[in-house]
Amino acid sequence: MGLGGGIDTGPVEAGVIGTAKFSYDLWGDTVNTASRMESHGIPGCIQVTERTRDLLRERYLVRERGRIQIKGKGTMTTYFLSGRTRHHDHMPDLTAPIGLEPKFRVGRCL
Repeated sequence: MGLGGGIDTGPVEAGVIGTAKFSYDLWGDTVNTASRMESHGIPGCIQVTERTRDLLRERYLVRERGRIQIKGKGTMTTYFLSGRTRHHDHMPDLTAPIGLEPKFRVGRCL
């Protein structure tokens, strides 16, 4: 069984919740949609929404999965993240702390 993930991009609400035990949390439609990307995904694959694909397409390879039925969202076109573009393959991720650049190997997705 492989590890999978889901990503959406958009606004979120954030804050501390709880009275006895405090917890910082995120919520909103973007969080819910990312969760749906994960739960409707395929093990070993990172499934992303069209909004996320639009932001990643310059640096990452994304393949269209197609239109699938997403609970609470209807039919959505989703995509699989399949790696970095050749141009960015050896470039560090400048948004991550030094030494913590994301390293991932995506399995065969469809």
